[in-house]
Amino acid sequence: MPKHDTFPALSSPSTINTLAPPDIIIRGGQDVVATYAKLHTIFANAQNDQFAVGVSDFLEWLEDLAPGMSLEHIVEDNISSHLSNLASVGCSDAEQASRLCAIDLFLTGMEESVPQLGRIPRSSYGGLCPPLLIVENSSENADYVNVYIDFLMSHTNRKTREVYAQGLRRFCDWIVDHKTSSRLPVLSDLTGSQMAAFINSISETDEETGLTDDKARTVSTVFSAVRTYLDACIAAGLLKTNVARAVRLPRVPSGKGATPVLDNALVARMIDMIPMETEADYRDRAMIAMMAYSLFRISAVCRLQVRDYQMRGNLRYIVTVEKRSKVHEMPVHEILAHYIDDYLRTTGLIDRPDAPLFQGSTPRGGSLTSHAYSRNASWKMIQRRAKAAGYFGEVGNHSLRATGITNYLAHGGQLEEARKMAGHKSAETTRLYDRNIDAVDPEEVSKIRY
Repeated sequence: MPKHDTFPALSSPSTINTLAPPDIIIRGGQDVVATYAKLHTIFANAQNDQFAVGVSDFLEWLEDLAPGMSLEHIVEDNISSHLSNLASVGCSDAEQASRLCAIDLFLTGMEESVPQLGRIPRSSYGGLCPPLLIVENSSENADYVNVYIDFLMSHTNRKTREVYAQGLRRFCDWIVDHKTSSRLPVLSDLTGSQMAAFINSISETDEETGLTDDKARTVSTVFSAVRTYLDACIAAGLLKTNVARAVRLPRVPSGKGATPVLDNALVARMIDMIPMETEADYRDRAMIAMMAYSLFRISAVCRLQVRDYQMRGNLRYIVTVEKRSKVHEMPVHEILAHYIDDYLRTTGLIDRPDAPLFQGSTPRGGSLTSHAYSRNASWKMIQRRAKAAGYFGEVGNHSLRATGITNYLAHGGQLEEARKMAGHKSAETTRLYDRNIDAVDPEEVSKIRY
């Protein structure tokens, strides 16, 4: 078993300054060594001992695990295995989280020199990765990391945990980026003016309506995470007041939803432009069609297994679990069935009913990895396929769902049936996706004459 520092990690973080670059860094070339040197300075000056040694211990562990390994070969399983190893030698959850924060900063900082590291999403780390601001404010007397872990894990809904974690990271990263000195800000010194400036930075205002689209809802969600985390810090005796409570949020406008709806021809072009050369190509075509024709949420699509694609007589069904653990059964459109059948035959997944239906792929060769495709990877894929089809506007996973609902209603579909297909609790929610109401008829525009 690789040797780790006794916990707590170091009596004096300054001893890190004497470390030479590990062999795995040297093998990466001069650019990698230069990038590592910049990051190493951050770790050497760290106040949190566990954060300070997080990367050096991880790289040492990798060398022991696979001598001669290159940085571009680091995968999600390496990080998860390292965390498990830390736990086995007595590393607490908060100590693991602090080290994971260092590893995350290292991977992010190395992306420019080693682009392959950009394929590793935070959701695959196998542990909670707190923001740098929270980690560096932690000490023996003020364990902000442990409060962070308890705060997130107190929410039993996984989606809520992810949204709150993203919101806190967004806030903390903004505070770090806008610090006025070389030292990181202190959480107990946060001010209302900083909170207001942060809200303004993530808001898009309109003179008449206030926030445009659903930006007000985004602000509300992000700031809810900040407020409730600071409340948890007060309960733990780390803070005396919560300055976020005194800040007023922008009003939430009512009306139509803000999810971008794509042109029907664009969706068809996105599918037609896929070259169909690799297993990843067949997956992308089937996945895009799944969201456009079945109206599933991306989280439900990523959870699908091969067995969830079912034959019932002459009809095919997709059975998935949507929000609130609701089982949702959707008849499969004949075009979608053709794409899924092609995908299953080409990849051999047709003989693996327990495998994830949509899987990640290798960066080169496009072969499937047997691991479930993540929402973040799906978002990047849709961005890439939309650009290949000549579209450079805003687009995301939810865009295909919104486009499908709008398409169905435009062709005479009933709102109540659309509600059932979308798995919405209320038809009013479904109505937000219908952009046909606001579509302007070109013939009407031609009536303007001067």
